[in-house]
Amino acid sequence: AELGPIIAKLSGGEIKNVATWQRLRDSSARNGWERLMAVRTDPWFESKSLGMKIATSKSMFGTTDDDEGTVFMSELMERVDATSMPTKLRAHLCPALWRYRSPFSLEDFTMELNLLENMQQEEKRGASSFPLLTSFLNEEQTLRPLRYLPAAIEFQTLLLKRFNRALDRETALHMTIKDVLKTAPNKQKWREAFEGFKNAWNLGWRFVERFGCLELPKAYKDIVMDESISINFCMPQEKNQGICALALTNYLCTRHNQFVELVYERLLLRGGNMQRIEDRKSVVTTNFFSTAHALSYSLQDKFSPYVAKNCVTLTDDGRIVYDFENAEQYLLDVFFTGKPLVKQMVRMVQYRDDEGAVNTHLFRQKVNQVPLSREDQKKILSELGSPAAANKCMRLLETCISFLQATGGNLVQKLDVADLKISDYVKDVLLMDGVVFGSETVKRNIKLKHVDALFKILRGYTVADVFEAVRPKYKDSLDQKASSIVKDSSRKLQLEVLLPAMQEAIIQYLSEGNMSADGPIHEFLGYMEHDDVYFNDMPWFQHFPKMLLMKNICDVYKVFEDNYSAT
Repeated sequence: AELGPIIAKLSGGEIKNVATWQRLRDSSARNGWERLMAVRTDPWFESKSLGMKIATSKSMFGTTDDDEGTVFMSELMERVDATSMPTKLRAHLCPALWRYRSPFSLEDFTMELNLLENMQQEEKRGASSFPLLTSFLNEEQTLRPLRYLPAAIEFQTLLLKRFNRALDRETALHMTIKDVLKTAPNKQKWREAFEGFKNAWNLGWRFVERFGCLELPKAYKDIVMDESISINFCMPQEKNQGICALALTNYLCTRHNQFVELVYERLLLRGGNMQRIEDRKSVVTTNFFSTAHALSYSLQDKFSPYVAKNCVTLTDDGRIVYDFENAEQYLLDVFFTGKPLVKQMVRMVQYRDDEGAVNTHLFRQKVNQVPLSREDQKKILSELGSPAAANKCMRLLETCISFLQATGGNLVQKLDVADLKISDYVKDVLLMDGVVFGSETVKRNIKLKHVDALFKILRGYTVADVFEAVRPKYKDSLDQKASSIVKDSSRKLQLEVLLPAMQEAIIQYLSEGNMSADGPIHEFLGYMEHDDVYFNDMPWFQHFPKMLLMKNICDVYKVFEDNYSAT
């Protein structure tokens, strides 16, 4: 390369014989070249002036002095302190700072989106460009209660576990939510579940107009949920007040699924593989539906600030341009992608006085019953192996009991089917093929005359506390002396007969609290029947301690049960 012109310019005319610098022929010439270059270039990188330049940049663009990357991060995050710039420079480089900019409005954002959607549909006559964003903004009020769907399901489940078949309809009608929360075993869990149910009701109930073809009465539509409302409105049933809880749950599940399907559709339209999208669709039943599955979002705290910062542009002529695609993608990424569909599996409440409800007392009057031997009891529970299997078997027993109660109506007082095997009855009468009882002993040996005893055994095995719905005033503990008397008397009583009847009586009659807690237990049990004979007329019942009071009946039962299991 020709170095002559460069040398002449850098030397400022000081070097006269430029031709001798055309090539650097030896080391002395190279050293001379480097000295000359250093004289000219060192001032550019002089440390003092470089430090002043960096300090000037910090004062103009820095946000925090201790942040090494503050200059670059400030530019990336658009956090430049404009007031630190000189006024003339600011006026020259940033004219938009002097322009009026109206504050961000979500209403205006929604209006512009709707105008764009209407215009595109008129021109193309096609689908919406931003269906998810449009649906979210225009129907956001209908989505608000969906975050409370898990809690609403949980509260209904708690009520059913405690009160299903334990109350008659009239008693439930006069029992308020406040009464239930006062006596709840786990008050914090119950209250949290109720708060979710209350929010779901008060936010979503106004959108529920009908259930199927049934239009809801106006008196029901005007209800505002609080602790003064009867529990009848909270336990689902396909009639009376229970239709409200059922209609609400049905609406919430349906609305959830509609929006989730829209999310899947949007993912597909954005270039997703159809088979992959279909495979990723997941379905969760209401039994396992949790807060992680619910549609939850933050409109004012997250979505609106994000749109204001990242989806709004001011043009040179002062117009506002919105980035709707970015806003819709934010909804997908942060709130809605990965949510499952929900499959509604709602258990209906049954009251004691409902027609067709399982009532073993009425069943015993129609089909003669005998107790199960202790060996059979242990063998059946061992074969079932788990409460889940026992619960499935119990549901089959409930079906049998319901059909047997209905057979013949009120005209037939007795059915001569006691010796029919339950497996034959299910197969030949109910025409249920392939039924699995979970126990070979039940399938081969249990007859209809054993159904009542088996039902009580399975109920005790599957329910943690069969006396959960019993009023607390009947649950006082026995003192040591009374407990010894109960243990001694158990040797003279036929516990295999007494215990099933005693359990049934406690569950059926002591959940309302109408009976005095100071009355004697033997009078309460004396008119229970076994084989059409009152307990009072049975010789062994004369050994039942007369001094035991109703306030201790649950503890008396447990002492009898422990002694029976130990023998």
